[in-house]
Amino acid sequence: ATGVDTKGAFEIIAGHAGIGYSTPVDAKEFKNSAVTELNKIKTEALQKKDPWQVYNNVPENAPAFKPEKDLAYVLEKNNWRLAATYEYRNRGAGLLGYVVRVLDEDGKKQTLPVSYCHNTKANIDGWRLKGFSDNGYKPIYGAEKLEQSPLQKVLIVEGEKAADVATKIFPEYTVISWMGGSAAASKANWKAVGGREVTVWPDNDAAGKKAAIAIITEINKVNGFRGAASIVDIDALNLPQKWDLADELPAHLTRKDLA
Repeated sequence: ATGVDTKGAFEIIAGHAGIGYSTPVDAKEFKNSAVTELNKIKTEALQKKDPWQVYNNVPENAPAFKPEKDLAYVLEKNNWRLAATYEYRNRGAGLLGYVVRVLDEDGKKQTLPVSYCHNTKANIDGWRLKGFSDNGYKPIYGAEKLEQSPLQKVLIVEGEKAADVATKIFPEYTVISWMGGSAAASKANWKAVGGREVTVWPDNDAAGKKAAIAIITEINKVNGFRGAASIVDIDALNLPQKWDLADELPAHLTRKDLA
């Protein structure tokens, strides 16, 4: 909280605990006092409520999200360039928030959630770089399409960009993704695709394949392990490492090979 190094932190803790360097102290006693004080500091910090509270659903009268304007300060401060904006809705088409893709000076990407929030201290609303959920779950990108096409087969891919591209490649599918990348694959509400024919197309890396297994496991739980969900055998396609459906198609493949 104060920006000091580890040694400085222990000096502060020692001061709070009434321990001075000039007085010999039993090592175990010092450690117990330091840990107790550190835990107290952490607890107090967590209890300081963030005044910006996220709306569960964006109010209908909320101003339209304009990333260049609403995020102007953080974009300029971090020297980020806005690359894309993705809209998240729930199955009833209610607006939950956005994810923005930004690039730094070196072209390294980040995807960041944007929520509509209320500041309880200043009594104002605004768009903020804060996470949001769908009733406690990681939101599904394209969830509203599941209601719009209830009989269509479902294709799950990793990432909003890949989902948008895959929608064009596979119009016979309802293509969806989820927020948070491979590490959050099991945290979405996959009950939304229960009972439907589902195919998961993983990114071609270890994390992507692990995420696909996590998704299939959750869907099988919903379906009572009756099947109807499968993973594309991307190894058979001889794809480049980390390749996904948003990338340029390798020379040895055509779009028909992906079907």
